[in-house]
Formats: sequence, structure tokens, C-alpha cells
Amino acid sequence: MRHDGKLALSKLVFLFFLSMIWHKAFSQEKSLVLTKEQAAEDFQWLRRALEYVHPRLYKYESKQVVDARFDSLGSTINGNMKAIDLLSLVSTINASVRCGHLYTIPQYGLADEILNKKVLPFYIRIIDEKIYIRFNCSDKLIPNGSRILSVNGRSADEILKYLLPRIASDGNIRTRKIRLLERYHFRLFHGFDLYYHLHIDRSDTFKIEYIEYNSNKSKTITVSGVTFVDRQRILQDRYKKDEQAWFTTPSPNFEINEKEKYARLAIPRSFYSKTDPDFDSLLNAAFAKIRDLQIRDLILDLRNNEGGSEQQQIGLMSYLSKRTLPALSEHLH
Repeated sequence: MRHDGKLALSKLVFLFFLSMIWHKAFSQEKSLVLTKEQAAEDFQWLRRALEYVHPRLYKYESKQVVDARFDSLGSTINGNMKAIDLLSLVSTINASVRCGHLYTIPQYGLADEILNKKVLPFYIRIIDEKIYIRFNCSDKLIPNGSRILSVNGRSADEILKYLLPRIASDGNIRTRKIRLLERYHFRLFHGFDLYYHLHIDRSDTFKIEYIEYNSNKSKTITVSGVTFVDRQRILQDRYKKDEQAWFTTPSPNFEINEKEKYARLAIPRSFYSKTDPDFDSLLNAAFAKIRDLQIRDLILDLRNNEGGSEQQQIGLMSYLSKRTLPALSEHLH
């Protein structure tokens, strides 16, 4: 496992044991297993790394509280355990730090285990903390837009309440956690598939209770899990959608609606990808056009932006200052 950045924790021993109970009914072939000594060593390395390098490990809770949690959690490693169960524990710990950079990323054999699992044959969207089917990639006739009520006997509400505390996010930003559940292009450390598999169950089939879109009838159906690759192919063939489009969509992207007198600047990525236009040149041209056309409303679309270049952020903010664009800055949305 790689621990990206810093460390975390939550309500702990109880949650860990509950997580273990939920997993117990579902076995997975060829799961990596750690000895008690290996798991304990991994856990202690994580603790030491976080204590040494994380600048705000005690921002939200006192050192005494955090230390007590580490001690208590470490004592739960009392025998051999599946590597994926340790990953579940580490993911919970990292999320409790409330740092958005604390992704928990499996590597090597564990990464293969995660990527080769069978997943729900749907792409989901969460609205008002209710789970909806955005794209049905199963062989069952379930209309897109149908609302999922339960999966394998666990209500959607129960699933979300259990998952959200285990997703890394800055502070108490709940919407960030929900957006990460909807994300599909970073399969190893984001997305409903990963979090469900880590923390809820590891079955290859899914009994779905749902409210059918349009008819509002409650129905129940069992669907087979699919691989990531097969679901991505079905999404492309059935809906002409590219799951990995985020990587090939130029950032930033700028457009103006001259009739409605507003502009939209989308910046989904700030990492200087090969597909991206020159940031400084595009920004200069975009705001020159805003001035020339006297555009007073600007939509900044930062969905899926992971941060990145401070230079890009400083450059953007310089264009939004009152000194640079006095008319626009008073009416920004």
C-alpha cells in the first residue's frame, strides 16, 4: 500500500470490527493475506509517517485523542488478515484526519486484486444523498434515472452513512466525499466501486431494490457484477460515453454566450497535461474577450479539479481582482 500524504482516523475500533463483520460473509479467491506481524508493521509505519510528516494531524482533535485511537486500533490486529481488510482499516484512519490529500492507494498485487474485482454494472449519481442509476450497463431492463433503494439487503441510506466517514476530504466538506463516490476515472483510490468493495461487501452479484424511473414502481432484481473493462466497453458501445474522458478533455476550456452575456471557464485539471492548451495564453485571450464584449457574469466550472499548479491558481485570481476587472468582479457568480 502507498499512503499518499498524511494520516487519519474516525470512531474507530467499533467501526473497524463492524467493517470486518460485513466482510465476513463474502470470500474472495486469491486474496492477499498478511501475517499478524506484517499487518502490525504496516500499521506502525503508517502511524510513524503521519506523526512525523503530517503538519495538521491534530488540527481537529487533540494529540491525546489521536494517540488513544492509534493504540486502540493497533490492538485489533491480533492475527493474520487479508491485505484488503488492512486497506479498509487504513482508508478509515486516513479519512478521519480530514485531509483531502490522504488518498489510500493500493499497489502491486493488492492493486491487481482491486482492479480485477467484479463491480456493480451501473454508473451512479448521488442527488440529495439518494443514489440513482445514471448509466445501466447490465443486461437487465432497468431505466436510467431509477433510484436505488438497497444493495444486497443494505439500504442506500445505510450504505452512504457508512461510506462517507471513510472518504478523505478537507475538513467537514461533505459534498467532496459525494463527488468522489461518483468518480470513475481513478479506479484505485476513488469511486463508489472501491469504497463499496472496501467497506460494505465483496460479492460478485448484487440484489438491487429500486424505484423505476417514470413508473415509480418498486422492483427487485439481481444483477451479475462486471469487470471495470467490460463496463467501460458497454458504456462506450451503448451510450457513446468515454469513462476516461477527463484525461483527454482540454483544460482550461473557455466559451462565451454572447446572447445571454455570460462566459464559462472550465478548469477540470491543473497539471499541464499534453492535451491542455497553454494556460497563460488562454487566460489572457479569454479575459481580453470578456472585457471587449463587456461580459458581466462568469461561471467558473471547477468540477473534478484536483488542484495542482499554484502558478495557475495565482494567475486565475489575478484576473478576478477588482483592479483587473472592476465591472465583472462585482457580479461574479
